[in-house]
Amino acid sequence: MSTENRDNDSQANFPAPHMGELECAVDRRDNALSAAYQALDDIWAILSVDDPVARGLREFISQTSWYGKEFTSRDREILRKRIDQAVWLDLVRNTKMGMTLNARQLEDIEKEIIHTTPAVEKGRVIDTFLSLFDRRNETFTEGLIDVFKRLASKYQCHSAFKINKKLIMANALQDNCWCMYKKEIFDDFYKYLLTLEGIDPTSVSYEAMPSFVIEQQRRVEPCFTIKFEYFEVKGFINGNIHINMNKRLDLIDKVNDLIEKHYKGELPKD
Repeated sequence: MSTENRDNDSQANFPAPHMGELECAVDRRDNALSAAYQALDDIWAILSVDDPVARGLREFISQTSWYGKEFTSRDREILRKRIDQAVWLDLVRNTKMGMTLNARQLEDIEKEIIHTTPAVEKGRVIDTFLSLFDRRNETFTEGLIDVFKRLASKYQCHSAFKINKKLIMANALQDNCWCMYKKEIFDDFYKYLLTLEGIDPTSVSYEAMPSFVIEQQRRVEPCFTIKFEYFEVKGFINGNIHINMNKRLDLIDKVNDLIEKHYKGELPKD
């Protein structure tokens, strides 16, 4: 296969951000924030009167700082940040652009949102998602390499590595459930295979995810073998799982092609 064809086969397809959905999210935020500010003004108007209603209301919301001398613009900024954090997090988690992010990348973005909390404005939101879309292939490849490096049995940090048909996840299961950290890696692994196949990972229900099927089987028997569309999984009593990719060696080739292209060098020999 030529390098050009191989590169094309290894590329994943991502949907462009839906501008209408982004604009609607910003409009809902603006309306909610306006209503919340008006509600605060109404509460302050009630609290400013010295009567039983105001005293009862003060007692009811005594744990807040939305009344009396403490009611300042700072409180509104706190409210703005809480709403904007929720909107940004929802946009990142629930839009199709999440297809390009693994759990670690998503966590980094969420930490940045909580730390900085930029105002949700149409121009800023659209620019942000267009930027994510422009970097989609780079972001996807970086995330894929991060996940498969953690699945590879041998590798050197910052060096090219090669994925083989058999992957081993040590201590992936504990008792009757997943080790949460390992489940995130496994789910990302499956998500990347789907994306390389041109399938939207968000279209797969929670119950249809291999990780869910594995956990249910683990509760029935500690040792098991389950065949999925792209791979076979064997679970062992010590919590290890073996992933055999014999059914789709072409997907392993696509992953290795992306790794080789990213590191601009020849992959290690088997």
